[in-house]
Amino acid sequence: MSSRKCFMADVQSFINRLNKLTGQEYRLPTEAEWEYACRSGGKKEKYCGGNDLDSLAWYRRNSEQRTHPVARKQPNGLGLYDMSGNVWEWVQDCWNMNYVRAPKNGSALRVGECKRAVLRGGSLSGTHMDNRSAKRNYYNRGFGMSHYGFRLAKSRKRANDSTRYVKVTPSKPENKEKNEPQVLPSLTVQATPKDAQIRILNIAPKYHPGITLKPGKYHLEVRSRGHKVYRQWIDVSNEPVVLTVKLGKVAARKPYEPEMVVIPGGGFKMGDRRSQHKVNVRSFELGKYELTQSQWTAVMGSNPSAFSSCEECPVERVSWNDAQEYIHKLNQLTGKRYRLPSEAEWEFACRGGGKERSHCGTARNIDRFAWYKNTSNGKTHPVGKKSPNELLLYDMSGNVWEWVQDCWNESHVGSPRTGSAWLIGDCNRAVLRGGSWVVSERKLRAYHRYNKKRDFQYSTFGFRLAKDL
Repeated sequence: MSSRKCFMADVQSFINRLNKLTGQEYRLPTEAEWEYACRSGGKKEKYCGGNDLDSLAWYRRNSEQRTHPVARKQPNGLGLYDMSGNVWEWVQDCWNMNYVRAPKNGSALRVGECKRAVLRGGSLSGTHMDNRSAKRNYYNRGFGMSHYGFRLAKSRKRANDSTRYVKVTPSKPENKEKNEPQVLPSLTVQATPKDAQIRILNIAPKYHPGITLKPGKYHLEVRSRGHKVYRQWIDVSNEPVVLTVKLGKVAARKPYEPEMVVIPGGGFKMGDRRSQHKVNVRSFELGKYELTQSQWTAVMGSNPSAFSSCEECPVERVSWNDAQEYIHKLNQLTGKRYRLPSEAEWEFACRGGGKERSHCGTARNIDRFAWYKNTSNGKTHPVGKKSPNELLLYDMSGNVWEWVQDCWNESHVGSPRTGSAWLIGDCNRAVLRGGSWVVSERKLRAYHRYNKKRDFQYSTFGFRLAKDL
């Protein structure tokens, strides 16, 4: 469970109530049980599931300093999610500096400094070192932190109990000749609606009904316009898998909600020729247009814009802090988790999915896709009136500068390579991208960067929204 401000006393109280409700005997895992499970059954793994931490864990480099819904990262070999990162997890054991007195049977160590308990697994704010399988932490049982949580364990009944456990193994085909070639298992997804798009995210081959796959874990995605997206890790063993997926419909978008475009993830070279570096961006959603004055007013109740007579023009004269306040209120209204894009996400989308080009559009003539010094007549213009880029994003160049999430750094040296926001540096200032209605062509370039203090407002500053998939 990912819980905020999680005290050990609260954990025990929760477990007691849950056991009364269910008649079960849930508990916290022991430290030995936790590490054994983290290591996928005691394997020599650097992190809980392998060596690629970014694919397994929410931590300092990719968390944006917040918790994330469970099971959005890859599981370990036992199908356990978030064993590394997201939140530190309480276990039963009393704190000891070493394992000298630790039981050899996997039970909890109940002697030592028992005012303190052990935490394992690292968290959203930890480094890669904090998320190692062997990393140990501790804290006073009477205190909690915003990145402490827990997961539950339960002992299995012994053989002389009334509950029977039966090990099921696939039956072997009869009369199988030694030289007969191995038949790979297949996957068929029966999706509703029938026009749903089906992808297997962790392999290159495109899905088709009855696709043959090697035994293993596969990340399945099913999506259809106007419906909720289905994503799930599935196990494929030695038998054909037929999966039925029925997508739920998405509630109609409110007038003040932005129209979003899915940006498929990928790798690209970010920056100009002098600062180019490889970044891998995960799939996400980005606003099709810059946020408009009408959308802002519907949520905030007033319009700060200098060009306030144009409701469908981008909202401007808003600071980075103003944008964060708007996002907070919008998320309360919608129950969603909108945010500003990271600088890497913004440039990846601007370049039409990371393509090597100088501007945020396909046309050779910049006048066709950007409101800037030569075309604006000294004012902003309604969004969506110029040509979009390949991803159908409008006004990525010009109209208004767009705030992104990142703190300001003079160069990209040390920046995250995962596409997440860079949250260290000069965090009194934030990055702006895309140029505006007053700038020259040079400042419209895809790699051009600008910065201002987070509380600075100007008639050339606006933003567009992003959202995790």
